[in-house]
Amino acid sequence: MNDAVNSPSHYVQAGTPLEPIDVIRSAPFDLSNVIKYLCRAGYKDDELQDLKKAKRYVAYAAESCALDPEPYNYFMKSKGLLLSKLRPLSEIKTYSAQFLIYELESLINKRIRAIEKKQAENKQ
Repeated sequence: MNDAVNSPSHYVQAGTPLEPIDVIRSAPFDLSNVIKYLCRAGYKDDELQDLKKAKRYVAYAAESCALDPEPYNYFMKSKGLLLSKLRPLSEIKTYSAQFLIYELESLINKRIRAIEKKQAENKQ
């Protein structure tokens, strides 16, 4: 049974014991939104729209991290290892906040390109 308030199906993924909230509670706001939108992309609403939202927030995170990296570094030290437990982020293997932002941006762009390519092929 889906519990849309306490354990929404678009966040609870098979084989993943964590929900994004378990990981992002201590993350800076913009980074937490990147993770949230990446985790729900393809499970709630429009996948491309969620990825574009994640892309917007990753740009904010890059700016904020450049100005004050301490909150991002704290998050990586405290919760960074848990990121790989979330299915869409399982490829990410880093301990550096700045490199995490780079990897997230690359992952988002890769998924957006794949969707846009598929949409273009379907139009032909």
